[in-house]
Amino acid sequence: MASNLAPHVVTLGTAGGPRWWTGANAGKRAGISTAVVVGDAVYLVDAGSGVGNQLMKAGFTPGDLRGIFLTHLHSDHTIDLASLAIFGLFTIPAGKRPIRILGPGDRGA
Repeated sequence: MASNLAPHVVTLGTAGGPRWWTGANAGKRAGISTAVVVGDAVYLVDAGSGVGNQLMKAGFTPGDLRGIFLTHLHSDHTIDLASLAIFGLFTIPAGKRPIRILGPGDRGA
């Protein structure tokens, strides 16, 4: 267990729409996602394009995730949730608790 429980934030990607980036900066930024780290636990906020690779570059694995929060359901915040679930499955230790996904409720609720 980590001795430091002070939370800190790691920006994994900051590029929101448009759907395709062109020009000199094409491919240099990843889609919207943020890791909130508390001790050994990592909480993912949004799952933009490239989130799996960005987690690995930051030194985390899907096995470190305790929860995933979706701020809203626009595609630039959710596009790689499925790939994270499919490919991340192979890096999660057997017997680990399921990773809870929390998102927005009904509009106006």
